[in-house]
Amino acid sequence: MQIEVECYMNTVLFEFKKTIRTYLKNKDIALISPLKGAGWHDKLSLKCICGHEWPSEISNIYAGKGCLECSKVGRGLKRRIDFNDVLKVIKKKKGTLLSPVEKFSSTDKIDIECKKGHSWNVIISSILGGTWCPECANVERGERCREPIEFFIELARKNGGECLSKKTLPSGEKLKFRCMNGHDFSSAPGNVKKKWACAECAGTKKLSIEVINERVFEKYQGECISKVYEGCSKGLFFKCVKGHKFKKSWDEVKQDRWCITCKKESLSLNDYHAIARRNEGSFDGDSILALNKRLQWTCKKGHTFQATFKGAQEAWCKICFKG
Repeated sequence: MQIEVECYMNTVLFEFKKTIRTYLKNKDIALISPLKGAGWHDKLSLKCICGHEWPSEISNIYAGKGCLECSKVGRGLKRRIDFNDVLKVIKKKKGTLLSPVEKFSSTDKIDIECKKGHSWNVIISSILGGTWCPECANVERGERCREPIEFFIELARKNGGECLSKKTLPSGEKLKFRCMNGHDFSSAPGNVKKKWACAECAGTKKLSIEVINERVFEKYQGECISKVYEGCSKGLFFKCVKGHKFKKSWDEVKQDRWCITCKKESLSLNDYHAIARRNEGSFDGDSILALNKRLQWTCKKGHTFQATFKGAQEAWCKICFKG
């Protein structure tokens, strides 16, 4: 058992050292002291691309703290810089200076092209501070943080779903998944690692005419006959299961305010009189004009007032309510 633990620890130590060396190489920092332990606070002797040497803890390196002398130049703590140092860095990284060589100060900007053909504009002092091609850095960051496709296949399986993508994609690209209810969705690797969430199951799927049609048919067996969705408060045209056409906003439909014609047909004068009797009053109309039309009612105290069917149902006599 002890031998197995020692073998495991040796493997971990080997991988850690390998990671440190790779990280330093990518930052153009040379390791000039032996890498013994695997602790975050172990000190290493380092040498930057400009030849400056300094001691640093491993944790500081990962936090982005580089050469103090170069960073002083980056902060403008030195009045002048030797442009030859900048040219050395560019040559070391196999880049090309696109700006004409003239007299520069540390705050001037120059155009550079990296060995992969990416060009960008950067402050001179940043080059000596360790900054290089931002596009290459983004790709490198994505490669370093990328999980193998097997990770996402297992993640989907644990959540009762399926990973439809066959391989991980470049940084920023989305993977395709299918949830346990059969909904297909796409998600960035970082997002799905934080939370497995099918937008359709969660009810947060981005609205479109297609999505609205799905929900309207499921609930009312109706359809949305508008072609463009412009927002939840904007009017849309719908058709109910009986063929009545009407205009409602999506907010209204979500509040169960569907076809007024169907609702009117489902009501009779008896429904109006029933509300009046429940409140010990009377309904003074002899016909139903429309659900949104105000009709006359009388309360038990003799007050007459105008109210829609819904208004009488919910509030009754406002004169009595005010006292």
